[in-house]
Amino acid sequence: MARTYVGFTPVRTRSGAPPEVMEGVMDANTTLHPGELVLISAASGTLKRVADTNTAIAGVIAEKATATATEYGKKVAYYVANADTIFQAYRTGTSGTLV
Repeated sequence: MARTYVGFTPVRTRSGAPPEVMEGVMDANTTLHPGELVLISAASGTLKRVADTNTAIAGVIAEKATATATEYGKKVAYYVANADTIFQAYRTGTSGTLV
């Protein structure tokens, strides 16, 4: 069975400039995929996947990144969620359901 990915990608900006990209620190033993929504943890300052109960996001992961158990502090690029950037949702794969 194929895996279904749901995510977001920047389409354009209102200003016509490139989307703003920043680097954030990952937790150890974590994999983040392009298109995943992330927030910055108030407790640790690291990027975390957005859960159903979160009310704010920092941005959208720009590149796949994996940090092993000993790689705390590895950096990953993300598109900043701001009023200038317009994102588009996407879904790939053939299995799973969207809620």
